[in-house]
This record gives sequence, structure tokens and C-alpha cells, in this order.
Amino acid sequence: MDRAVWATRKKGTAEERMIALSAGRDVTAIPPADELLIPYDLWTNRAYCIMLGEIGIYQKEELKKLLEVLSEIETRFERGVWKLDPALEDVHICIEAEVAQVAGESISGWMHSGRSRNDQSATDVRLYLRDALLSFLEEWQVLLEAVLNHAEKHLETVMPGFTHHRPATVTTWGHWCASYAAGLLRDLQRLRDIYPRLNRSPLGGAASYGTTWEIRCERTADLLGFYGPEINSLDAVESRGEMGADLAAACAQFMRHAARTSQDLILFSMPAFSFVGLPKAWTTGSSIMPQKRNPDLLEVIKGRAGVVIGHTQVLLAANLGNLSGYNRDTQWTKFVEMDVIREVSGIADGLAGLLEGLEIHTEAMKKATTQGFIEAVDLADMLARERKMPFRTAYRIVSDAVAACEETGRFSLEHINNVLREAGQAILTESEFAAVADPAENVRRRHQAFGPHPDRVRESLEQIALQAQTIKAWRDQEAQRLAQLRKTVREYEPQ
Repeated sequence: MDRAVWATRKKGTAEERMIALSAGRDVTAIPPADELLIPYDLWTNRAYCIMLGEIGIYQKEELKKLLEVLSEIETRFERGVWKLDPALEDVHICIEAEVAQVAGESISGWMHSGRSRNDQSATDVRLYLRDALLSFLEEWQVLLEAVLNHAEKHLETVMPGFTHHRPATVTTWGHWCASYAAGLLRDLQRLRDIYPRLNRSPLGGAASYGTTWEIRCERTADLLGFYGPEINSLDAVESRGEMGADLAAACAQFMRHAARTSQDLILFSMPAFSFVGLPKAWTTGSSIMPQKRNPDLLEVIKGRAGVVIGHTQVLLAANLGNLSGYNRDTQWTKFVEMDVIREVSGIADGLAGLLEGLEIHTEAMKKATTQGFIEAVDLADMLARERKMPFRTAYRIVSDAVAACEETGRFSLEHINNVLREAGQAILTESEFAAVADPAENVRRRHQAFGPHPDRVRESLEQIALQAQTIKAWRDQEAQRLAQLRKTVREYEPQ
């Protein structure tokens, strides 16, 4: 069998992406943690050994040979013919041992001068986390743009707004989308805020307490694209899981937003609501019930959100109760950080794809705004505003009108006026009643700065887009800077 039992069409890009997100680890193995760090450990080794050459530890030809061997390892790794040896414990020793085998210990034996696996690991992980952060900035930006474009199309698509899982008042689908966009903007801002703290180099901290070697930490920091070395060697090493916790916390907030949106879409797509229709490419079928299309992707997002939040707690708890200095427990922060990144990766792409094909049932949404006395607060506001009565008085009048109309489930002008007469208040005209019963007009009366009035929502979308664009421009520039620097280090020629 070459396809899922419920698949009814050929493999498509959207379907493949959705299956990958939904299946998780069910049929896909995850690589060893240090395998993911190989490119970063090679970069760290290049930078450190270039610095060793510049301070005279390596002679020109020795450094040239060393860099050639590192490039050979990288090429063989990329081709899948060089792998980690479990007997050598970790990526650092594996690479050093490979250099020794090819170039001899007279060259490999100097690689570790003035450093420890402690600061080397901390550096590799920071490089890995930095790449993940920049990737998430790109992924989440694409999702945000999809949400903004979708919201722009539905500024006047009225729908009920909910509180306590009950219809409360009228809003628009565009306003709902804009609320998610606002959360996504904060998610981008969190990543941008984390970056300067994460982008400092631990290399040179050695085991935790520095080294007697006259190494140049500023130089290695520059070669690795860091803003500079950390300011304390002990803190640089023992805070290893802290940077991952920062990133995980930002990811947890993103996943909370994604999970909330997913739950809304699950409910809104239920037959009882029928506000939206989920695209088939981003749903799955049942293995037993042919008529079913299930919102698996949205459910998976909620499940992954719980995992990410839990992993964030694990990272915050790491290294508790230890005496200051490196402790082996922090090794486990690496595994958890990688799990967080793995769980979050692709979520934005999936939601953006689903949103692109989402069907909006405007009539069902509009019909729901004419039921359940959803205009009650607008009626109370109008009475207080136009009749100059205290709002609490208006509230009680409308509450009595709701009770009088409960059999039909909708306000009638006759019943409202009967209640007004009994309260000694002026009755409503037909035009006044029609205005307060019109959901579109009620939306337009909500014209405060961040309300659902179409003009206000449009303005908020423009503000979000402008702020996000600033972050995107910075992200693109930073990614380009690091790519160029990495290329420069890879092609370094000893002088």
C-alpha cells in the first residue's frame, strides 16, 4: 500500500505536508541529537582553529591541512557517507578523531587547546538555536501575511463574537483574523527580542573558568557571527539551557495562539456552526467511516502545543539544585530543545495552507448574528446613549425585554415598547429598532481604535504589517550576513 487508507487522490504537496505534520514520529525516525550539530561543530572548529593559527599555535600549512580535512568531513557528511561513531560519545570527539585519522595527531592534538567540550557544546547549541530562531521568524512571517490577506477580504463579514463559549455580541470574521494576526506579531517580536541575548559566544569559557591559553575570544565570536563573547565564563557555560528555555517559551506562546485558532476552526467547521469549511487537502479521512473528513491537523497542533509547553517547563527546571559550574544534567536540555524545534517546525506552513483553502460561509455567519438576542448590548447602549438614562437602567429594561421575547428567541418591537412603557420610558420607532437589529450597523458603531469597524480593522492590519515588515527586513539582513560569514570561514585561506 503506497498511500494512506483514506486518501482519495494522488499525492499532492499540501496533502504530503499535512500527513507529515499529523503522523509525527509514527513512521519517521528522528536523527541523533549530535548529528544535527555536525554543521555547527564544523563551523566552531574552523573558527577556533583559524584563531589558533592567528596566535601562532598552528603554522600555515598545518592550519591549511586541518581546514581541508574539516571540509572533507563536511562533504562526506552531506553525501551521507560520514556518520558519527557511537563509541566516541559525541560529535566533538568524533570530528577530532576523524581529523587525527586523516591528518595525524600532530595536527588534531592542538584543536582542543584552551577549550573544553563544555564551551564547545554550548557554542554549537547556540548556533543551532540561532538558525532555528531565524527559520521561525521566516515561517511565522509567511503565516502572518496569509492571515493579513485573509482578514482584508472579510472586513465586513459579520459573525457572532463569543464569551464563555456563548454568543455575546456581533463582530466580523476580519476582526477575528486580525486578533490572531496581533498575536502573531507579538510572537515575531519575542523572537526578535531574544536574539541579542542568544547571539553571544560562550567559546573560550572552557570548562567554566576560562583558560591560561592566550586565546582571542572576540575573534572567534566574530567568525561565528556572534555579537561578541559572553561577559562571564562561568555563566556562559552553566546557563546553557537558559537560551533554549527563552526560545521554547516564545515557541510555547506561538503554539498557544496556534492552538486557540485551531480550536476555533474546529468548532466553527462543525455542522452545528458551519461558519467555515476546512479544505480537504488539510484534513484526513477515517479508516472505517468513508464519509468523514477529520480536522486532524488542527487537533495535532493542539497536541503539539501541550508538548511544547511541557518541554518549556523541563528547560526551566534544568540545572536546579546544582553547585555552580558545568553539570552533566544540562546535556538533556539539548534533547528537549531539539524536540521543541521539531514540534513547532511546519506548524505555520500548515496553518497558512489551510487558511488559503478555507471556505467562509458568510450567510451562516450572518444568520447567527440575528439569533439569541445578540444585539442586546447594542440595544442597551442605544437606550442609555439616546434616552440619556443610566446604563444600568437600560440594562434592566433590555433584560426584561429578553424575558418577554424568550418564546420566539428574537426581539420584537412590540415587546420592547411594552417594557419601555412599563418603565415610563419613550418607545422606539421602527427606524430605531431596525438600526439596532442590523448586525452590520452594530459593527460600524464599534469604531474605537481597535474595535471591529471595518476601517479600524483595516488600520490595525496595516500597523501589524508595517511592524512585521521591519522585523522581516532585519531577519533577511541578518540571515544574509551569517550566510556570507559562514562562506568566508569555510573558504578561509591561511596567510
